[in-house]
Amino acid sequence: MKGKYFNNIVTLMTGTIFSQALPIVITPILTRLYSPSEFGILSIFLSITLILGSIINGRYELAIMLPNENEDAINIAALCMIICTFLSLFILFVILIIPVELSTSMNFHLLGGWIYAVPILVWCIGWFNVLNYMNSREESYKLISNSLIFKTVIGNSIQLIAPFFKAGAFGLMLGYFLSNLLGTLLLYKTTKVNWHVSLIKIKELAVRYKKFPMFSLWAILANNLSVHAINILIGLFYSVSTLGYHSLVQRVLGLPISVIGNSVGQVYYKEATKEKNNTGAARKIFALTLKKLSLLSLIVFPLVYYFLPIIFSFAFGSEWAIAGHYAQILTPLFAVRFVVSALTLTNSVFEKQGISLVWQILLLAISLFVIISSYSNNYTFESFLFIYNWTLTLHYLILLFILYKVANGKL
Repeated sequence: MKGKYFNNIVTLMTGTIFSQALPIVITPILTRLYSPSEFGILSIFLSITLILGSIINGRYELAIMLPNENEDAINIAALCMIICTFLSLFILFVILIIPVELSTSMNFHLLGGWIYAVPILVWCIGWFNVLNYMNSREESYKLISNSLIFKTVIGNSIQLIAPFFKAGAFGLMLGYFLSNLLGTLLLYKTTKVNWHVSLIKIKELAVRYKKFPMFSLWAILANNLSVHAINILIGLFYSVSTLGYHSLVQRVLGLPISVIGNSVGQVYYKEATKEKNNTGAARKIFALTLKKLSLLSLIVFPLVYYFLPIIFSFAFGSEWAIAGHYAQILTPLFAVRFVVSALTLTNSVFEKQGISLVWQILLLAISLFVIISSYSNNYTFESFLFIYNWTLTLHYLILLFILYKVANGKL
């Protein structure tokens, strides 16, 4: 089992490493083709789509892994598709009626016509997430890996070419949009699912797994708002250029989480579910995963800490040197998040969505309080980051202790 567990992680990591490493490799080129303010506009676009994309399926996609029968999993996937389609149409309606004054006050006007692409994009994200979990259930990790590689190549190729047509920030958004659209189509074409569904079965499963929209939906929404709403507020309270620097920090420091943490988390979810079904707990897989991730975190993050300003200045250009200093401030938070991110799925395995909801609401409340109070007291952006870093680091350590209790059946 250990060998299979790590082989599955490596398979997923192959695609994930490529899909996350390639953007980092070409970022030194992109930072010389696009300005910090253009990266800031992309960050606003990403923030909107990632917030909405995280809830577009009602979080029922998490339930795909849980039933013993494949028929149930397929009907849950169909349920996700129905919810995804209706919510995407509702988002389009809201965008069409949103007042111009509100759009301008939130900097959404900077997106231009791309604001109307949001419903299509979140619909693609919803489909991709469902197909992702269907393939994880069947342990078809190679298909997931290939789709991630394809998405990355498409998106980054467009972002590299667009500046020659003087596309500006729209080139960055076009690359992100087409990568998700075409990547979803590829995964759909390669996924082998017998889509025979029953409306009666869909209704039964919607009730059976109702905790996911009742708790997990609001939990992930709070989590994404704590990250992406903060990005939008940084653009409002400080500047779009400052948001551009901050988005680069998120992109670079978030690489280990995306490459390793997410891949480990996807396989961990499968194996933790197996152990829980067999023994009623997930002690072994939780301890094993925690040990490996902690070791990697202690090696990677302290090693790069002192060199971040030099790395950012050399790799991305002198215009981005300040981002290296911001990265140093946030290193402890990313080191802890790297360990915790994969293990947060423990609550889903044990259907402890209520715990996730409370923790995520507190995370959102703390994040909003820190940035709003920092702005109200005229703190510099650097001071805000310092307070934000240590407050959230402590909050994530508390979550790790809670997850340990859940995995051991003590909560």
